[in-house]
Amino acid sequence: MLEENDREKAKKMTALEHERRLDVEAQEEHARMLDKQQADREHEFQQRERRAQEFMNRMASTVIEGQNTK
Repeated sequence: MLEENDREKAKKMTALEHERRLDVEAQEEHARMLDKQQADREHEFQQRERRAQEFMNRMASTVIEGQNTK
């Protein structure tokens, strides 16, 4: 009976360790997902800034051309 109890305890410990490993893997995956989302947001922000700057440059060029023709 003691041997059976020891075997059951060993099974439970193995199951708990496996569950802990799965939890750690899930947390790591979640962290990677959050990092990717942050990188995507930063990239999108940079793209918006670039497009806004290009627009402002085009507008300035148009104004300068208009003044030169006058």
